[in-house]
Amino acid sequence: MDARERGIMENGSDSDKKNLRVSGETVDRMNQTYIDHINNIVKYDDVLFILGDFGFFKDGYSVKSVRSRICANDVRLVIGNHDTREYVSQTFDYIYNQVEIQVNGKNITLNHYAMLRWNHSHHGSYMLFGHSHGMLGDWIGQYMPQYRLLDVGVDGPSKEGHYKPWSFQEVTEYMEKLEGEKLL
Repeated sequence: MDARERGIMENGSDSDKKNLRVSGETVDRMNQTYIDHINNIVKYDDVLFILGDFGFFKDGYSVKSVRSRICANDVRLVIGNHDTREYVSQTFDYIYNQVEIQVNGKNITLNHYAMLRWNHSHHGSYMLFGHSHGMLGDWIGQYMPQYRLLDVGVDGPSKEGHYKPWSFQEVTEYMEKLEGEKLL
C-alpha cells in the first residue's frame, strides 16, 4: 500500500475507501509478510493456533498454498467468520469453533471472537481472540481491566511489531504487566 492509499484508508471518506482496489500482488505481499513473520518465530515442532480468518480465499488451493509455506508442522485453526469450512477442512487436521487448552498449568480459552465470560475467567484463566482488529482495547481496559483478555490478532494493538504471532511467554509477560490492576 503506497502513501496515498494509506492516507485514504486512515483519513479518506467512505466513498474514497470504497473506490480503493487491492491487487492480487498486494494480497500476495501481505500473505508472504505474515508467513515470513510466522516462520521467523514459530519452529517446526511448535504448535501454532490461528484464531480465524485464515481462509479468506475463493478456493481451497490458495488455503493449501499459504498453509504449505508455514514451517510449523502442527497448525490448528479456530475457525473465523471469513473461513470457508469446505476449504480449511482440506488443509488443517484440527479445526475448532472454540478450544480450551492448558499451557504450563495456565487455562486458556481460544476463540475467534472476544468473550465477556469464559471458563475459569474469574480464576485467572486467559481468553485470547482475534477478529476485532484492535478495536476493543480501550473498551476492555475501561470495562474489564480485571480480566486476562487479549486480542492476539495479527493487526491487534497490543504487541510491538504487529503482524507477528504471540508466544505463550509473550502472552504471559503481557498479562503480568497488568500487575498494577487487580487481576482475577
